[in-house]
Amino acid sequence: MPSHTDTETFGFLVTDVARLIRQEFDRLIGEAGLGVTPGEARALSHAARAGPVRQTALAERMGVEAMTLSAYLDRLEAQGLVERMVDPTDRRAKLVHTTAAAAQVLARIRELTP
Repeated sequence: MPSHTDTETFGFLVTDVARLIRQEFDRLIGEAGLGVTPGEARALSHAARAGPVRQTALAERMGVEAMTLSAYLDRLEAQGLVERMVDPTDRRAKLVHTTAAAAQVLARIRELTP
């Protein structure tokens, strides 16, 4: 039985469009000189949209491994763009939230993206 992928299905097209949008986002962020990588920009944007959010939930929301997100957050925290605090309902968990300093970077990210 020959294997054939139908590239005209809705699912395939949506996935392909998402890939192209991400590729363009990465290019724009990389060229903008914001001081953050495309991955860090995605993490910052997701954290801003989610509000104070558990680090594990943020990784899940972004579709990345917890260790990948942790590296992004380490660098964003070093720049003063996010803070991690102990979750008052579970001292083992960390809540991530953006800082006031992130507003300028987030505004620039929004300008760059359609």
